[in-house]
Amino acid sequence: RAFLWGGEGHSGKPLKASAARMNLYALTLEQSAAVTCTATGSFASPGQQEVAVAHGKTLELLRLDADGKTASLCTAECFGIVRSMTSLRLPGANVDLLVVGSDAGRMVVLQYCPVQNQFERVFVEAVGPPGCRRQTPGQFLAADPRGRAIMLGAIEGGMVAYTCTKDAQHKITLSAPIVTHHGGVLHFSLVAVDVGDTAPLFACLELLCPVDPHAAPAAGSAEGNKMLSWYEVKPGGGVITRKATEAVDPASNLLIPLLGGSDGPGGVIVCAENKIAFKKADGGSVVAIIPRREGTPLDQPLLITAATSVAVAPGAAYYILQAETGDL
Repeated sequence: RAFLWGGEGHSGKPLKASAARMNLYALTLEQSAAVTCTATGSFASPGQQEVAVAHGKTLELLRLDADGKTASLCTAECFGIVRSMTSLRLPGANVDLLVVGSDAGRMVVLQYCPVQNQFERVFVEAVGPPGCRRQTPGQFLAADPRGRAIMLGAIEGGMVAYTCTKDAQHKITLSAPIVTHHGGVLHFSLVAVDVGDTAPLFACLELLCPVDPHAAPAAGSAEGNKMLSWYEVKPGGGVITRKATEAVDPASNLLIPLLGGSDGPGGVIVCAENKIAFKKADGGSVVAIIPRREGTPLDQPLLITAATSVAVAPGAAYYILQAETGDL
């Protein structure tokens, strides 16, 4: 009673104001098993492949042991809801950092400390008011494969980007926020495109909402259409430019980045109902139909809900896609 409410102490005397200050520390008795988002990388040691998973408000680092079973390296309470996260490897580094967006309205960069066996906070940046708000960036998060830029997107509205550098102590430093405002735009997916050593490029699947939902859109207007937009971040200029945009299938729901540079063709795969399409910023498109189970009605929609890449050799990689039916 004295600890929670600041009443009488063990001696029966009233507690002083400084001692009666209440601080609450809440922990759940049983950890959530549902995984809300993941990020792969070499967080603990170079050359190792780990997976960082978020269980709502808990972060966990997983690795496969010698027997091929999943082993937990560490678990950390975030005291907030993890909205998104991705891995970031700075130029010249041999381990990855973990970038997290949460309902605290902040972007946090974490580094795994082997001595303490836990994640340490190395950078914090406020991006908006707290809460899972549709106009606060953090629902979507992507990092340049070369470690030069980070972009956060909100469900509705603009996006914010940061360019990444290292100081004399080889610690990460971020530039001032580079903000782009797009009123009345809904975002569905945001990924970083592998473009080699050219300026960082991000692809976003977005929908331009009509000003008057009851009025018919004007001829040639993009209102009410889903668009694939390519945003380029100028590291030295501190600006975000929309490099290109094109209309895509109205049922598009997910973007999958492909390896670029000398390792692959680059670009993204746009997932839609019953099909996927390969697209690049300079134009061109290749469409393929999603295979389905035998006996599945052709009029039943089929969406891709998750994807990952498996590199087997330099310049060669496989992409594993999962449909909403659970098929790979």
